[in-house]
Amino acid sequence: MEKRKELARRLLVILDNDIKGLNERIVQRREEYISILSLHRTREHFRIIFKSIYSTITVENLLLLTEELLITVNKFYRTIEQYEWYMMHTEDQPSMMENVSNNFIKDISSQYSLLSVFLEAELNTASERNDD
Repeated sequence: MEKRKELARRLLVILDNDIKGLNERIVQRREEYISILSLHRTREHFRIIFKSIYSTITVENLLLLTEELLITVNKFYRTIEQYEWYMMHTEDQPSMMENVSNNFIKDISSQYSLLSVFLEAELNTASERNDD
């Protein structure tokens, strides 16, 4: 049982680091990657922008998380996946892309805030359990 708690804590730390990196790249660098797309007509940089370890996490690992956290994690990553799909395949004009991106960024930022709170609570709970 102790090993399971330690694995859960490590998974929480991995997810926390991953969502922080994604949020930084997607939200804070939005103007840069849209500008690169507009100026150079390339989408290669999106592989780096949307890179995540989430797709490599096994179901067995996800079973270590609480149900509430699983729902929140899945919603966050699905929104990012939808945004990535849009950016990789859109034929919209730059002004339309800007509007759609703004909507995605609002959703991602909101979900990031909620997920951060959940992860912090879970990490604190995991630390308290380890201290006992």
